[in-house]
Amino acid sequence: MDPRSQQIARLVERVSMGEMSRRDFLTRMAVLGVSLSAASSLFGSTAAAQSAAPAASGAAGSPLPAGTGGVDLEAWKKLLFVDGKYYEDANYVGYNAGGTMGKMNLGDWPSEPLPWLAVRSPEMVTLGYTIFNSAWPLPVAYGERSVLDGQGCFGVNVLTYENELDAAKGLQNAELLVQQGAKFVNNLQTYPDVNDKIVDLYEQNGVKYTFYAVPPATKKAPFITLDDYATGHQLGEWLGNYAKDNWGGQVDLILSVGHESAGDSVKARILGAWDGIESVLGKIDDAKKAIVDSDETVEVARQAAADFLTSRPDVKYILVPSVSDPASVGAVRALEAAGLAEFAAAAGLPGTPEGIDELKKGPGNSAFKVTAMTDIATQSWPIALGIFELQGGVLPDVCVMQARLITADNIDTVGSQSNDGYVCVAPSS
Repeated sequence: MDPRSQQIARLVERVSMGEMSRRDFLTRMAVLGVSLSAASSLFGSTAAAQSAAPAASGAAGSPLPAGTGGVDLEAWKKLLFVDGKYYEDANYVGYNAGGTMGKMNLGDWPSEPLPWLAVRSPEMVTLGYTIFNSAWPLPVAYGERSVLDGQGCFGVNVLTYENELDAAKGLQNAELLVQQGAKFVNNLQTYPDVNDKIVDLYEQNGVKYTFYAVPPATKKAPFITLDDYATGHQLGEWLGNYAKDNWGGQVDLILSVGHESAGDSVKARILGAWDGIESVLGKIDDAKKAIVDSDETVEVARQAAADFLTSRPDVKYILVPSVSDPASVGAVRALEAAGLAEFAAAAGLPGTPEGIDELKKGPGNSAFKVTAMTDIATQSWPIALGIFELQGGVLPDVCVMQARLITADNIDTVGSQSNDGYVCVAPSS
């Protein structure tokens, strides 16, 4: 019996013994390329399942699986990435630029579960997910969501560690995950040079890996990120249309607040936003554009923006596309104090509490108008990517997270960003 048929027989045995629900069984069959009717016919004894499995394989009309665990990697790739394809984008700036890219498949989410929640490991393995800092609530929630989705949908054990913005701690956590038998680790770790050492550690121990948001300094690794330029461009288009619809297209200042040390990749958010604005309004004089260097906290951004605004006393119509929600909210606070918020529109990302709280004030009640939100629901995607890679799948050089634009008008469509009471629900077959 071929490996795929053996796996089908094992799954039939599990469901017949009450170890697996019918829905979970049918989802696993769909991933293996077995049609709904063929999968339904497989209920019965293990012996019957073993004889029926080869027929089901033929009925599926698909080639034998390429995965090491008998999975259909092409089917998984379609669950994970838009159109199941990788691409190249000359506008992408940052780590692994010029390489292959794959965009997260959102399917019909949020009206339907995310399609890649149907990925399920054929074996129970341990994976890791390290986060920047326990003081930042979003990464903590991302790690927690990955643990829950690992248990509820992916069929894996996910261990999380907090790096605490400490280089030594980040390396120590990687060593602990190796010792605990992690087969794959997604890393949110602040220091690129330490990421180089982590790559070496994983390579020496046969651990697969991705790096999220901050890549290694010199080593090559699969990288997970927003497409900074494209996301910035999308926000810029929104701001340009806002200025066109509300101010007749007049703009006196484009003020962007960002941290210069964050590098070219993050700066691409700003440059993308500027290009997006100009795609709507036409060329804007460079003298009307400014980047203010600031740490990405509301108070520091507020002070930096306030200091800059003293040099532009006559501006009225102001667009604020910054590198993050806290940076833009800080700029909004400065504009409010200067009496300039009435004719200002700010954008940010990735949907942090600072930005969401502004949008919840309602339409017209804050100069912070829009955020490109990476919902907590999407943040276990790295675990699904890890399972894909462990089964023999090849990841693109850049795995592109997707964000959706959230405003005061559609803030009510955003689901809970908490893990309280959450249970993973995989797509139905």
